[in-house]
Amino acid sequence: MMEIFFASSSSPVTIKEYSFSKEDDKNINKLYVQIDGVDIDVIGGQEHSEADVYNMTSISHTCSISNQVMTLSNHFDILLFLNQGSSGIGFKGLRNYFDINTLKRRDKSIKIYISDSEALKQIQFDISNCNLTFKDFNSTTDIILNAKNCNIDLENINTNHTTINSGINSGTNSGTTEVNSGTNSGTNSGTESTVSCSIKFNIKDTILNAKNVAFAQSDIISTDSKITFTSNMDFLYGYSVTSDVSGEIYINNEKQTGSSFNKDDTSGYPVLKISIFGGSVSINY
Repeated sequence: MMEIFFASSSSPVTIKEYSFSKEDDKNINKLYVQIDGVDIDVIGGQEHSEADVYNMTSISHTCSISNQVMTLSNHFDILLFLNQGSSGIGFKGLRNYFDINTLKRRDKSIKIYISDSEALKQIQFDISNCNLTFKDFNSTTDIILNAKNCNIDLENINTNHTTINSGINSGTNSGTTEVNSGTNSGTNSGTESTVSCSIKFNIKDTILNAKNVAFAQSDIISTDSKITFTSNMDFLYGYSVTSDVSGEIYINNEKQTGSSFNKDDTSGYPVLKISIFGGSVSINY
């Protein structure tokens, strides 16, 4: 689907809308975003999954589906560009190049809406020179983030999920149908199980602010960046922070001495693991 609007100099121009919802027969299990110099908003909890690309012509970006992977990129690849028509995304011909000079004067942006029912197995970002906002995401999805010279805001993201009482109750009720005076003597034999996802961040020269996130099996590597984690959940999953000699560690706004700081994990879940090389990390709760 394509829409073009030139309502005013300040209003956005919608060029492309790419759906990757199951309801549209798009069997996608991975979303790969490879973007340079464009602001990106990712919003979970939506009814429909789609990527909306603003102020970018088809000559400046590609969107393709291959092997159940949807790739959205502005790293120009002539093969991806020519194959868009066979990818299930759709190619609208020369209309995509309409008024290119007008688009050059407008801010480019991408908005990605993700349904909780989509059950993506993995989201991967390879981004540079971007502002990325990622919020309201509650899923058992692996997240990979490689970022350079970016500003990143994460909020209300939970990739740690627990299934409680997965067993069955073997007791029977001995009461009568007239007046049920019996009691159920069975006990639930199920146990609490956890479905955790892999979180891997590798950031450089980047500012990352994370608020109210619950990551498990996480491995965050930071080079010359500034990381701030703020949570009202008291970091139940624990954390482990290490730094080289040039990095700084702050816990609840107090600078720590030494090159490492840990909070014991009492919940049985994996810890939030952060390694910094230069720059700083601040954890507040």
